[in-house]
Amino acid sequence: MESRKGIAAVAAALVIIGGGIALVAWGGEGSNVRAAEPAPSAPVAATIGGESLIPPQGAPPGTYKDWNEMARDYMVRNPGNQGLAKLVDALSLMPIQAVSALGAQKRVLEAVIADGWRAASPQLDAAVRAQSQALEAAFAAAQFAPFPMPPAVDFTSPVPNFLSTQMLVKIMLATARMAEAGGDVNGAAQRALATARLSESFCGRGTFLISHLIGVAGLQLSARTLASILRNPALSPQAAAGILSSLKDLESKRAGFAEAVRNDARCRIGGIRRLKGDPAAAASDPNTKAMVDSIKSLPEFERETDRVFQILAANYQKPAWQREKLDLQKISSDPTVTLGAQPNFDEAATRAECAMAWLRLCQALAATRAGKQAEAAQVRDPFADRAISAKADRFYSFGPDATDQNGLVPYDATNGTVSAGDIVALR
Repeated sequence: MESRKGIAAVAAALVIIGGGIALVAWGGEGSNVRAAEPAPSAPVAATIGGESLIPPQGAPPGTYKDWNEMARDYMVRNPGNQGLAKLVDALSLMPIQAVSALGAQKRVLEAVIADGWRAASPQLDAAVRAQSQALEAAFAAAQFAPFPMPPAVDFTSPVPNFLSTQMLVKIMLATARMAEAGGDVNGAAQRALATARLSESFCGRGTFLISHLIGVAGLQLSARTLASILRNPALSPQAAAGILSSLKDLESKRAGFAEAVRNDARCRIGGIRRLKGDPAAAASDPNTKAMVDSIKSLPEFERETDRVFQILAANYQKPAWQREKLDLQKISSDPTVTLGAQPNFDEAATRAECAMAWLRLCQALAATRAGKQAEAAQVRDPFADRAISAKADRFYSFGPDATDQNGLVPYDATNGTVSAGDIVALR
């Protein structure tokens, strides 16, 4: 294959069709467009929305060697999930050696995502092109996203490999920048959007908290890249309108952070329930054994976990500016129930809201580029009870500190998850 064709000959560009996504072959004969098919609904371990979080007895044990194996078994029992099948293919096509090779180009890769393909090196170009099969599978998965993921049943359930999934997201975004540099700005924006939709799948109902965080990280990086591409004057109004439609569709399908909290409760209960029934497994680690032994009544532990996590989930269900500063020690005196819940949940919830802020900024940018200024002015700020703020050269969210810095002090999470600064997207 000629080097200039590279990924273009085997990967895929994406076109927006209404609120969905369909694949079009890049560099191939003609275009094979097919509408996205609805993904099947995934069963979860227990009901949500204020009802019991206690999973049913007899939930399948977590006996899988890794997440890919768990996902394949889930697909056997729940056939028809084409997005998940393609995602498993993509991750399987990225062995640890490939991830390491790309990791060696980390600084250059991140510069490409932030600033464009002009920052690429020959080594990065070769490393990305070497993953053409994984990229093809990933973009094929994106046309069905967000789709159901295999639900975690306890805290031993495998989760997707964090490094592999994040690297997959990054090289997908690198191809967006590659398309932009090649003059296909519409395709570049659609690729960044597709990466965001795929990332949202990791945040779905039934997924473990770490999976949710994987998805949030991908969402934020994808949305930041999309926001940058949306500034390109070569983007067509029609493409911008399609992107706006897909962004609103994506938001309507988000499970939300409260669901991650609910499922964390299910996984805690499921894990303790299993260890109580398997003394040998509980005895394999002294700290685990001590925790399990400290739980004298399993039914009481399950009821207390259900009660406490319902309070937490209800609080995270509220908009960020309405949430209370909860003190778990005042809510429950049982350390086995509250262990690790805060500040971990508060940190994760703030990251999720930051990702939402970037997605909302993309909505405002896309609406503006589509000539829908009135709609852009109505996009809401997830950190304040008001619309996203607009200046002549930027849109911005108040950010986690909920303070208006006039878009002049950019938020930087390295200063602290809740720190001063606005989340800013230039127009």
